[in-house]
This record gives sequence, structure tokens and C-alpha cells, in this order.
Amino acid sequence: AVDDSGRADMFAEADQHFSAFRGLCDVLKTTAVVELDLTRVGLGHCGATVVADFIRNSKAEVKSVVLDGNLLSGSAVRVQTGEDMRAQVRGVSLDGNMAGFKQLCSAISVSHMHKLSMQSCYLSGEAMVFLARAIRSMVAVGVCTLESLTLSTNPICGVMKTRGNAIVDSRHKPDGDLIGWTAICGALMGSHLTELAVADVGIGPAGASFLAEIIPSIGVAAGEWLRE
Repeated sequence: AVDDSGRADMFAEADQHFSAFRGLCDVLKTTAVVELDLTRVGLGHCGATVVADFIRNSKAEVKSVVLDGNLLSGSAVRVQTGEDMRAQVRGVSLDGNMAGFKQLCSAISVSHMHKLSMQSCYLSGEAMVFLARAIRSMVAVGVCTLESLTLSTNPICGVMKTRGNAIVDSRHKPDGDLIGWTAICGALMGSHLTELAVADVGIGPAGASFLAEIIPSIGVAAGEWLRE
């Protein structure tokens, strides 16, 4: 739709080329690929199921998965472009279809990956609960190889201002919803994480306190542990 000012409103489309992506991953499963970088390639909840299948059934043991900028949990993003062709996010509806993300987390739970990045995926605290379960499962069986976790720029523990069910303001309310954040913090206890990136996720005083409590329980090996 185009308004009187000439600006166009549209929803960011995910999974537009799902069949082609699935075909690519089917081929990659038969190779020695152990690092997968899929930053901003237009994946949605369907694409998340394909990544889950790749992690589970790859011939090689997957070590690194980067999924930054993809709508893995079915979030819908309304983008407005002006006459200068610059796009701005004007509205978001979070976690519209969690089926693919749940499958992805299930695959992660039985993996031996060292690096996982989900920056700017519009994941809320609800999605973090499922990711936390995956990490907790890895720790529980003593095979948690995860060393680097990036979750920056997701509304994990800060609620975005809303109008109805739609998000109309990207600013966080610190500590607005701590359910997902406390789940993640709890899951990291006993892990061997050496790097955690959680910039712009809505951490306030309460969120920081939860993080501080679990730091001593993490087996720090080397490297930069916390980047905010």
C-alpha cells in the first residue's frame, strides 16, 4: 500500500524461496560443511525447520550456526519505505508461528555446536524458553560444547511498546518480561560459555542481577565472556 506521501508499507517476506533453500541444505548435508552462516537470507519458521534438519542429519558434525536477521519464530515485520528508499520498521508482531523454532531448538539440544548466533531475529521471551530448554538439555547430559552465544537486539526481557498486538515502538521497557531471560540464565549454569552477546535485549537492574548470579557457575575457559 502507498499513502499520500508516496511512502510504501509492506511486510518483510520470509520463506519466499523455501524449496530452493531446502534443496541447497539437502546437498550440504552430504558434504563436510561444519559452519553455516545464513545471515539475513529471508528465513522464516519454515526455513527454521530446514536448518533443524541440517543440524540433525548432516554428515559432518555442525560446529557453528549463524542465523542473524531471520524471522525464525514467525514474527511479522511491517516495513515502510520513503521517497529516499530507506526502509524503517513501523510495526512488529512477535512469534506468530513457533513450530519451526521449536524444531530448531530440539535439533540444537542434541548437537555439539560451539557457536550459535540469533541476533536481530525478533525473538521474544517466549522463544527464549524453548532455546533455554535446548541448552539445558546439552548441559544435563554433559555434552554442552557451546562456547559462543549471541542473542543481541531481540526483545528478550524488555517489552516493546504495543498498540493492540502490534509493536509500534522498538524501544524496550527494561525488565518488562523476565520469563525468557531467567530461563536462559538458568540454562547457562554449568555450561562452558566463553562469549555471550546480549546487547539491546532490555536488561534492567533485575535482569542484570539474574545474570550476575549465574556467572560464578559457568566454567570459564578463556576469551571474552560477556559483551554488552
